[in-house]
Amino acid sequence: MKIRIILLLALLFGVYAQKKKKNPKDVPLIIFPNKDTISVGEFEYAYQKNNGGYEAAKKHSLEDYKKYIDMFVAYKRKVLYAHDIGLDTTKNFKKELNDYVKQLSQGYLVDKETNEKLLQEAIKRSKTEILASHIMIKISPNAKPEDTLRAYQKLLSIRDSIVKHGKSFEEMALKYSQDPTVKYNKGNVGYFTVFDMVYPFENAAYNTKEGEVSMPFRTQYGYHIVKVHKKLPVQPKKRTSHIIVRWGPSYAAKTKEEAEKRINEIYKKLQNGADFAELAKKYSDDPRTAQLGGDLGYNRLIPEMDSVKKTLKLNEISKPFLSPFGYHILKVTDIKPLPSEDELRRGLANQLKHSPRVKIAKEKFIQKLKAELGYSFHKIEWYKFLEYAKKNYFMRGITPDSLPDDIKNLVLAEFNDTKITAKDLWEYKNSKFRLTHEIAEVAAKKDLDELVEKKLLEYETKRLPYKYPDYKYLYNEYKDGILLFSVMDKEVWKKAAEDKEGLKKFYEANRDSFIADERFVWYEFSSFDSVMLGRLRSKLMKLKNKEDIKNYLDTLPKDKTIYGITAIKMITPVKSDTKIAQKLKDKQEGSVSNIEKEGRTYRFVLYYEKRPKGVMPFEEAKPKAITLYQNELEKRWTKELEKKYPVKINKKALKKYLFK
Repeated sequence: MKIRIILLLALLFGVYAQKKKKNPKDVPLIIFPNKDTISVGEFEYAYQKNNGGYEAAKKHSLEDYKKYIDMFVAYKRKVLYAHDIGLDTTKNFKKELNDYVKQLSQGYLVDKETNEKLLQEAIKRSKTEILASHIMIKISPNAKPEDTLRAYQKLLSIRDSIVKHGKSFEEMALKYSQDPTVKYNKGNVGYFTVFDMVYPFENAAYNTKEGEVSMPFRTQYGYHIVKVHKKLPVQPKKRTSHIIVRWGPSYAAKTKEEAEKRINEIYKKLQNGADFAELAKKYSDDPRTAQLGGDLGYNRLIPEMDSVKKTLKLNEISKPFLSPFGYHILKVTDIKPLPSEDELRRGLANQLKHSPRVKIAKEKFIQKLKAELGYSFHKIEWYKFLEYAKKNYFMRGITPDSLPDDIKNLVLAEFNDTKITAKDLWEYKNSKFRLTHEIAEVAAKKDLDELVEKKLLEYETKRLPYKYPDYKYLYNEYKDGILLFSVMDKEVWKKAAEDKEGLKKFYEANRDSFIADERFVWYEFSSFDSVMLGRLRSKLMKLKNKEDIKNYLDTLPKDKTIYGITAIKMITPVKSDTKIAQKLKDKQEGSVSNIEKEGRTYRFVLYYEKRPKGVMPFEEAKPKAITLYQNELEKRWTKELEKKYPVKINKKALKKYLFK
């Protein structure tokens, strides 16, 4: 019996000891007594990020780790000082950190499995492009069920006419589609691929076989049916330019025949070697692209243009062709190669993150979160609240605190230790800008769902540092980065720039650090206004010597802008092989160049003086002096911080756990 008890106790103790075993990544590595502790995992994260990644970092020596610890400790001391002087309590810090948390947390507040399925779907679809037409019956997102059913049945009838009775899709589109572009494209939406269309439309098109017509489906615009004409392997993206000739009273061509003749004349010029961009600027009837030499970018085009674009090679020019908008000539000016699999995945992952379809992964995440946190919706309390809300939900002047007591404190929903009351809902409702035709019951339920989601996500965001080490490290890295910038600005950068007396003393004590070779000092004046620029030039030419020029320049505004003229002071080494150095070699001090035009800008140069080799004057040396003075101030400050924040290094953890 005693043996059994001993064995049982040994077993229990073993299990307990196993549970209590500490994760090596959580072991303290750098300890600032009574201030902060950096774990093995946090240090590893910082080290590998700045030293070629985890696999490369594992191969580094103990000496490499020790050197980085010295730099890391110096950085952490500055952050500790920032905390001690309260920089983490300022409004600017809190706002910037809060904005970052919102951005950082997005990737953690979606269902990873659903998100990956959506990404894989996008990758697969991105390799196929579809040519399709559609018919749309408009329906409001808030339409009554009977109106929704009516639209669905109408489209079902139209589909039957096409599929069962042989009616032309184009004919039915022109007759019934409520898409305003139908009169130009007869329902044809051209070629598209993943993310080019709203998600329900994309789904219907990719799930419909070539040559077939989909069943009716709904988007935010209404009900649609789609006919898939072609499914092709996706082509590399082509950049195009075009020349278009239109006809009508406001165009050079008054009739279609004149437009056709005009486009053929332009095409002949192109065949004879004329520049496409110049002809586009001169003849194209698309003012927006004409000034760009006809450039259309890599964008999707109308079906007629897209079909021609697919046949063209790089720098190839199409024959004239007709679209509903006029006669065109198209040129391919660039072709982007298809992305690699890694590039494709990264690009589509980024698009997915900013796409409305990410809501699918978020909704799934919310469902799981509700289950995990024991979310419950209180129906009895909700219906009691609705009785009051039916008459008062849209009433102005009712504040959360002025709600009747029996309504205000109703708990409408709860999860974990969070309760959502009628007062909370009313406060959320009042914080929104509302422009809706919804009835009170529908609006209130939508608001409650939004508020519940908001509260759940806020709750989960607070848990992220404890659930995901990589999130915690990123969060800390960014938080410390903001504080480091703020404290360096306060203690070093601003101090060096604003301490005029200290800066001058530093310059005098370190004059040997400010030696320069022979150099030219000159000014460039530029403006869009040639008249004002000419007046300034005339004034400078009348000044007799360098001293007069200096006195005059000192009277001008210090913001480098003089009555719409930009003035920039330049210093160029005499030995420089730049064009300006060559030009200034033979110039007299105080001489002024002619005004030259470059694009829309006019400019001239004033040669001020040639300075000999030697110590730079203080004003010239000032930018360099500030930088060196900043370095000096930082060295002094670093020594003070070493005394203020002593540190202990866990040598055992360094040897035993780091990158093991």
